Amino acid sequence: MLKALALTAQLLEIRETSRALLGPDYAQTMKDYGAVVSALAEAKGLGFIEAAHWIVRDSPEMPGRGALYVIAAAVELTDPTPAPKGPRG
Repeated sequence: MLKALALTAQLLEIRETSRALLGPDYAQTMKDYGAVVSALAEAKGLGFIEAAHWIVRDSPEMPGRGALYVIAAAVELTDPTPAPKGPRG
Protein backbone atom coordinates (compact mmCIF):
# COMPACT_ATOMS: atom_id res chain seq x y z
CA MET A 1 0.00 0.00 0.00
CA LEU A 2 2.82 2.41 0.85
CA LYS A 3 4.49 1.75 -2.50
CA ALA A 4 1.25 2.60 -4.29
CA LEU A 5 0.92 5.84 -2.34
CA ALA A 6 4.54 6.75 -3.06
CA LEU A 7 4.06 6.05 -6.77
CA THR A 8 0.89 8.14 -6.83
CA ALA A 9 2.72 11.01 -5.16
CA GLN A 10 5.53 10.77 -7.73
CA LEU A 11 3.08 10.78 -10.62
CA LEU A 12 1.29 13.84 -9.25
CA GLU A 13 4.65 15.55 -8.75
CA ILE A 14 5.55 14.84 -12.38
CA ARG A 15 2.29 16.48 -13.44
CA GLU A 16 2.92 19.57 -11.32
CA THR A 17 6.53 19.83 -12.54
CA SER A 18 5.31 19.65 -16.13
CA ARG A 19 2.70 22.32 -15.41
CA ALA A 20 5.40 24.60 -13.96
CA LEU A 21 7.81 24.02 -16.85
CA LEU A 22 5.22 24.55 -19.57
CA GLY A 23 3.27 27.42 -18.05
CA PRO A 24 0.64 28.64 -20.52
CA ASP A 25 1.55 25.86 -22.99
CA TYR A 26 0.59 23.13 -20.50
CA ALA A 27 -2.96 22.46 -21.71
CA GLN A 28 -2.04 22.16 -25.40
CA THR A 29 1.07 20.09 -24.70
CA MET A 30 -0.95 17.68 -22.54
CA LYS A 31 -3.57 17.46 -25.28
CA ASP A 32 -0.88 16.61 -27.86
CA TYR A 33 0.96 14.06 -25.73
CA GLY A 34 -2.31 12.71 -24.38
CA ALA A 35 -3.51 11.90 -27.89
CA VAL A 36 -0.45 9.69 -28.40
CA VAL A 37 -0.80 8.00 -25.02
CA SER A 38 -4.52 7.46 -25.53
CA ALA A 39 -4.08 6.03 -29.04
CA LEU A 40 -1.46 3.54 -27.85
CA ALA A 41 -3.55 2.57 -24.82
CA GLU A 42 -6.53 1.88 -27.03
CA ALA A 43 -4.52 0.01 -29.66
CA LYS A 44 -2.75 -2.23 -27.14
CA GLY A 45 -5.52 -2.54 -24.56
CA LEU A 46 -3.46 -0.81 -21.89
CA GLY A 47 -4.24 1.70 -19.19
CA PHE A 48 -2.90 5.22 -19.71
CA ILE A 49 -0.07 4.86 -17.18
CA GLU A 50 0.95 1.52 -18.71
CA ALA A 51 0.92 3.06 -22.19
CA ALA A 52 3.09 5.96 -21.02
CA HIS A 53 5.54 3.51 -19.46
CA TRP A 54 5.66 1.58 -22.73
CA ILE A 55 6.36 4.77 -24.72
CA VAL A 56 9.12 5.96 -22.40
CA ARG A 57 10.69 2.51 -22.06
CA ASP A 58 10.76 1.87 -25.80
CA SER A 59 11.93 5.34 -26.84
CA PRO A 60 15.44 5.71 -25.41
CA GLU A 61 16.12 8.60 -27.78
CA MET A 62 13.30 10.64 -26.21
CA PRO A 63 14.64 13.70 -24.39
CA GLY A 64 14.04 13.89 -20.64
CA ARG A 65 11.32 16.50 -20.86
CA GLY A 66 9.51 14.48 -23.49
CA ALA A 67 9.40 11.51 -21.14
CA LEU A 68 8.20 13.78 -18.35
CA TYR A 69 5.40 15.13 -20.54
CA VAL A 70 4.32 11.65 -21.68
CA ILE A 71 3.91 10.60 -18.06
CA ALA A 72 2.17 13.86 -17.12
CA ALA A 73 -0.26 13.39 -20.01
CA ALA A 74 -1.08 9.89 -18.78
CA VAL A 75 -1.74 11.29 -15.32
CA GLU A 76 -4.02 13.95 -16.82
CA LEU A 77 -5.93 11.30 -18.76
CA THR A 78 -6.27 9.18 -15.63
CA ASP A 79 -7.05 11.96 -13.17
CA PRO A 80 -7.79 15.25 -14.93
CA THR A 81 -7.61 18.28 -12.71
CA PRO A 82 -7.94 21.96 -13.47
CA ALA A 83 -4.91 24.16 -13.11
CA PRO A 84 -4.72 25.85 -9.74
CA LYS A 85 -6.41 29.25 -9.84
CA GLY A 86 -4.49 32.39 -9.05
CA PRO A 87 -5.40 34.87 -6.34
CA ARG A 88 -8.05 36.44 -8.57
CA GLY A 89 -9.63 33.00 -9.12
